[in-house]
Amino acid sequence: MVDYSTPSPGRFNPLGAQSPRKPKLLIVEDDDTLRTQMSWALAEEYEVCEAENRETALEVFRKERPVLVTLDLGLPPAAQGVEEGFLALDAILGIDSSAKVVIVTGRSEREYRRNALANGAYDFFSKPYDLEELKIVLRRAHY
Repeated sequence: MVDYSTPSPGRFNPLGAQSPRKPKLLIVEDDDTLRTQMSWALAEEYEVCEAENRETALEVFRKERPVLVTLDLGLPPAAQGVEEGFLALDAILGIDSSAKVVIVTGRSEREYRRNALANGAYDFFSKPYDLEELKIVLRRAHY
């Protein structure tokens, strides 16, 4: 008797193909607690990668090639400003213009939202954000 419960290469599986891999998501957030919470909350749907600053984010992005990124604008070494976040956004989209970058930041000024979207961000959330709404936007961005 043939065991169809475990698919093998080249063999028909009447129970369906192997489940597809989860899409990769890079979370760029300098707050360790918030980054960990986001990772835990999104790990069921995504293969999560993490970075705490622009330099690490770009290293991880080049290596892992995530299709989705959540990006805080206030990153070290200038966490009180937005320059590092905007540099990260530009660099990520320069590496892969098809990446979907969702800004998740404590900087809610209208000009930052407008600039982020004008520079290629897929969407913009102000902290504190609604996790369920973020999940919907990430799903929409991926498909």
